[in-house]
Amino acid sequence: MRIREFTGQGWLLWLNVRALTIYPFVFYRDKRPGVKIRAHEAIHIAQVRRNSWLRFHTRYLGDYLRGRLR
Repeated sequence: MRIREFTGQGWLLWLNVRALTIYPFVFYRDKRPGVKIRAHEAIHIAQVRRNSWLRFHTRYLGDYLRGRLR
């Protein structure tokens, strides 16, 4: 499946994140995301492909929520 990337997504400020992967979409807060953040999101894409959509997103959401509670 082709990955679609969207840059300049100001609504990510509300979530307090620089990028968000919802396979097959990757949303970046910045109009020109850096190499490191793109590489990080590429890891998430590989995780989805390896572990399945449901398993990845369940864990991704759980990790996000745990981080927000800290």
